[in-house]
Amino acid sequence: MSLGRAAPPERVLRVLPTREHVAEALRERVRAQGVALALGLIDLRSLEDRLLRACALEPVGTTEARLALAAVAPAAARGTTLAQLAREPGFAESFLVLWDNLRRAGLDARGFSQLAARLSRRGQSLTGRRFTALAEIATAYETKLGQRGVFDGVGARARLPERVADRERLGDARLRALVDGASCLEVVVGGELPVIRARLWQALARRGLQVRAEVPVLPPALAGAELGGAGLTTELATALEILRRNLVEEAPAVELISRPLTGEGAGPLAAAGLIPFVPETQAARLVDPALRGKLELIDAGDERAELRSACAKIRALLQAKVAPHRITVALPRLGIARARVLAAFDAAEIPVEESRGQPVMDAAPLRLAFALIEAAERDLPREALAAVLESAYVARRDAPLLLAALRDAGSRDDRGVGHLGRLRAHAAKLAQPSPFGLDKPERRAAKSARYFMLADRWERLFERLRLPRRATLRAHLDAVFAALRALGIPRRCLSLPDLGQGSRERRLERDAVAALARDRAALESLEIAGHGLDQAAAAVGLADEPVPLADFRAHLEAALAGVRERPPGVRGAGVALRDLDEVAGSRCDVLVLLHAVEGELPGPGRPLPFLDEDDRAALDRAAGRPVLAAVRGADAGAFAMAMAAVRGRAMITCHRQDAGGREVVRSRYFVALATALGHASVEPRPAGVVPSLVECSARGQVLTRVVMLRTSPDSARARLEAAARTRPELARALDWAQARAETLEGAQINLDGPALDRAHARLGFVWSGERPPVPESKPEPAPEPALATLPLTPGLVWRGSATSLEDYAACPFRFHAARVLHLRPRPSIRDDLSTAEQGSIRHEVLAAAMQAMRREGLTPLIGGDQTQREDRRAHEICEEILDRWQGVERTGPWPLWLLHRDLVHRDLGRLLEGERRVAIEGWEPEEFERGFGLPDPEAPARIEGPPLAIPDRRGARRLELVGRVDRIDYRGDRREREGLILDYKSGRVGDRLRYDQLARTQLQLPLYAAWLATRHPELGYTDAAYVSLRDGERSRASLLDLSLSSMELDGLLELDPATRAELRARRFEPSGELGALDDADEAPDMDTGTDPRAATDAERDGLVAVGALDLPTTGQRNLADNVWSLLAGVAAGRFDVRPYDPGRVCRYCPYGAICRVERGDDREEPSA
Repeated sequence: MSLGRAAPPERVLRVLPTREHVAEALRERVRAQGVALALGLIDLRSLEDRLLRACALEPVGTTEARLALAAVAPAAARGTTLAQLAREPGFAESFLVLWDNLRRAGLDARGFSQLAARLSRRGQSLTGRRFTALAEIATAYETKLGQRGVFDGVGARARLPERVADRERLGDARLRALVDGASCLEVVVGGELPVIRARLWQALARRGLQVRAEVPVLPPALAGAELGGAGLTTELATALEILRRNLVEEAPAVELISRPLTGEGAGPLAAAGLIPFVPETQAARLVDPALRGKLELIDAGDERAELRSACAKIRALLQAKVAPHRITVALPRLGIARARVLAAFDAAEIPVEESRGQPVMDAAPLRLAFALIEAAERDLPREALAAVLESAYVARRDAPLLLAALRDAGSRDDRGVGHLGRLRAHAAKLAQPSPFGLDKPERRAAKSARYFMLADRWERLFERLRLPRRATLRAHLDAVFAALRALGIPRRCLSLPDLGQGSRERRLERDAVAALARDRAALESLEIAGHGLDQAAAAVGLADEPVPLADFRAHLEAALAGVRERPPGVRGAGVALRDLDEVAGSRCDVLVLLHAVEGELPGPGRPLPFLDEDDRAALDRAAGRPVLAAVRGADAGAFAMAMAAVRGRAMITCHRQDAGGREVVRSRYFVALATALGHASVEPRPAGVVPSLVECSARGQVLTRVVMLRTSPDSARARLEAAARTRPELARALDWAQARAETLEGAQINLDGPALDRAHARLGFVWSGERPPVPESKPEPAPEPALATLPLTPGLVWRGSATSLEDYAACPFRFHAARVLHLRPRPSIRDDLSTAEQGSIRHEVLAAAMQAMRREGLTPLIGGDQTQREDRRAHEICEEILDRWQGVERTGPWPLWLLHRDLVHRDLGRLLEGERRVAIEGWEPEEFERGFGLPDPEAPARIEGPPLAIPDRRGARRLELVGRVDRIDYRGDRREREGLILDYKSGRVGDRLRYDQLARTQLQLPLYAAWLATRHPELGYTDAAYVSLRDGERSRASLLDLSLSSMELDGLLELDPATRAELRARRFEPSGELGALDDADEAPDMDTGTDPRAATDAERDGLVAVGALDLPTTGQRNLADNVWSLLAGVAAGRFDVRPYDPGRVCRYCPYGAICRVERGDDREEPSA
């Protein structure tokens, strides 16, 4: 008796949507069995690749497809509505997105042409013409690939069902080997099931394989509801119905296995995925105690608070012994917020595991390479060139010098003679002498030589940067790589910086090594993509076809678009960071869903290029079935399946403001869940820069909050101090953080010792006035004319200008940066002339015009019948000055210079009108650009006039003031003769001269008036005022007007030490003024070192004023005494950050980048 053989067990191959799902299934097997083999599991893409190779359908890459389409699209679209668009660089990529979606929906070129013809006959002219043009391009594209005998990726998959069904091409034994000997395929359908994939399952089923497809379906309670009816909204029902319909219609031989979203096999939170899509009454019935206990909703004020809350929740889970790999963080649009989310997790020290790395296009070397290509497309404009040359990856230290030189030369791009040609022309201009005296002759000569040297040094590099406008792909690649090598970018990506020794330096070195590895990998990706682009062109017969530079850039960007870096973070031991689509259908123990806001969940969908909603509807009507999926159906399905996959807990968060501060609306899904669970279940998280201690998720946040609590006056401070006494590490953290909390008052710079000596040496400052005597014998004059200098005689403390004194008064730190450290502000990048250059032009024009009209007897300007003559003569002089300026000075780009010439003429007209308005006062302009203590511009070998000597309170030492007065007017004669100093300003001057600031922060006009009174003692009085170069208006009040308005200004301009002592004596009389001494009077005496309260009247001098804040605000005011108080601050080495008016001084300060105070204009003004 023979025993029959038992039937072999059925071998099943389970096909999962992605490789991540396979890895997750293997982890589940390991947890259950302790060991697992990848038998009976395969991802969908791997199975398709096996079948494609077996059927000889290996597709060409996307690069070849783009190149082939770009070659045929312009000709195919000629005469259609897409003729112009088809020639754009990005057209090929956009069209392939549309064509791939149409082919996945089951349309081929012939079927698409039939649908287009049907639409054209229906009278829908615009839609019909558009579809006809698209069909023509699709037919030409498929014909081009057919001529080469190749297929693209979607085209090969569309033909795969036909090849699989052909037994002659693919035998039974070969097919059984491809499916690992399985007789049954269990297909897990993910979020989408295109028509061509359903046809593949049908072809495999007809070959004798048993194919079972698991499809998510609605629960029985909702399955009978009509779409959009009272039971269910359209979004979710439509998304699930498309999956079922494609299988039923295209694959009738496939066994359909329904997988309900709720019930057996679903997670405890599956009902939460249905609540947003059912009415409120039905949603309330879906809520059970398990759902209430396992679902958390957080409503944050902004994105920062949302991320902090999520990090705090995850850290609490980790502290509760939840393994990191069991936590999944999902975002609806991960690519948008990826960097911010990773930064928050890194700050909270939470390990992260990513399935997808950062796109390689975001790497700095590639951004720099594409910036170079884009700049070359636009003829190397200076702004784009600066973005390339100023990069840290460019190994050229003189790049900032070149960019500044190109700005001086007025070169905006490389057209015409080019950047270097304009630079050489400007250098030749600087080699000529200038009559305007904007720069010293030796400085102009040095600048000219430097510009010639820069042009010669950069000549070879610019030859590399000028990429060919049209060439073959291989020639373009060679030019780009040659330019990158010339810039030194590959060499820089291999050089590790020298960081020194120490643990902190070792950490920095480790991070630097990782960064260099990423940069090197990015350059390798660029090289591989470039060679792949060349090979792709050869594959489709376009290797020798020249293409424009813009098209080459588009092809290279597209080739690198899908390339990603190796994902950072740990492997298998970190919190998983996923896109919401990846979570759908997979299992996770804890789900944290971020960014539940409108526009992201649900999002705007994936709009198809060239088609709007009306075009979609017209296509569906012409085909007689839904061809393309609903725009928002994918988000609804992904959310429902993701909630059904949760096995433990879930947290959904939203925010009211995005990262840019814009208001956003909470997601309708979040609102529906909050309504069903009750709004009391939503945890609010207010927006704030520093979170509370409960919400802190990073060490820096804790330290910041602790320091803020320590300075608070309430009981929190006492509790914090008590905790610090029991926890030494907390006390150390408090001391460390508070030691680094700077305030405005703490930003002090007090030099002493050698540092103070070096500062005084740079200034030429000798507080004692003890200088070696000047020998009587003078050296012979040099054969070449040189700038004259005044001898430094004994008793001289300092020789400076009014502008320097005003800088120290406004903010001592600005004086320190400019005069002691000799720091130059960052040069402007604007093409137009600088404010100083614009003011110099107007100074020269107005001075020359007024002198010419004075010689011709036209001053004072009276207008009337001679208005036309005055204007004509003034504008003639203006043209002469502008022509001379154009020949020897910087003008900027030619169009801007022409515009500026017109503006100078306009401002001159306004100044002439302003002169006519004050002509009735009888002032006669006599002196222009009069200097004192400075070399004469016409004869630099001699001094133009003696400086103004300002003695100290005892008359033993002196300050020598040098400067140049813009204009001096006189009127009257003999004893009635009066003088008026006019100082030109570029802005408005209406209320510029202020009573409370005279001799405090406004020193220039009083000092100039004192100089004029000393130079011409016969004048009855001297006055001073500002004049605007923009509108010709004068300041509302002059110096004399303010002096006559108060007795405190009676002795404002007095320089005699004895008279000044009498004026000070009035201030300290026992009439009450002595008791009103301010902080400045309490400063130590610089001459005697005693306290002014205990000093005699003769000793109450030499007070130290660290800026204008220390100068007296009440009592008799004297210019010389205030100046010497400021000099005492310089002598003491006090260069504190003490702006008098932070709102004005700090806003326009050029040294804000190195200031010890972060923003002076954001702080309250200190009391005087």
